[in-house]
Amino acid sequence: MQDKESTATLLKIPEAAVLLNVARSKAYELAQRGDIPTVRLGPRAIRVPRAALERWIDQHVRGGD
Repeated sequence: MQDKESTATLLKIPEAAVLLNVARSKAYELAQRGDIPTVRLGPRAIRVPRAALERWIDQHVRGGD
């Protein structure tokens, strides 16, 4: 059986937008600026690691940034 870290979920930007409760265009903007954690899989393929995004959300909610 694999642990959660080895089976990390990668989200497409529209899926990350849903978690962030923002428009898809805003999520793309956040990713392009490097404000949210991303992984580039190719010239046009960008994914957001779900666990990293959840940590990012948690830090920003608590930190008030």
